[in-house]
Amino acid sequence: FIIAGILNLLFGLFHLFFWKFFDWPDSLIAISHDNRAILQVANIQLAFLILFFGYVSIIHYRDLFAQKIGIILSTFIASFYLVRIVNEVIFWGVSSWESTITIAVCAYLSAIYVLPIFYSHKTDKS
Repeated sequence: FIIAGILNLLFGLFHLFFWKFFDWPDSLIAISHDNRAILQVANIQLAFLILFFGYVSIIHYRDLFAQKIGIILSTFIASFYLVRIVNEVIFWGVSSWESTITIAVCAYLSAIYVLPIFYSHKTDKS
């Protein structure tokens, strides 16, 4: 989970640099103020969520296996990255190396977060 946590932190930081990487001050000027605001607020909220995934994965990784809420959270994170893969294919396709890397990293993260689900069934005594 430590590697997954680090990847989440990197994804979160990547989102916080969208303004610079994608020249948002100039490139978003073509859309309405409301749409520009929605996009930027959604991106900040998404970065916050992904940074939280990283924090939980690094600091509270044992709870992802040992607590029922941890297993639920782990399932949510796995699903989050599965949905991200679907969105990648729908909106960008799979023809670029960037899409291939994004899909591979998201698949890895989803697989890591699925582990507690299977582990909990083996150790669940109730």
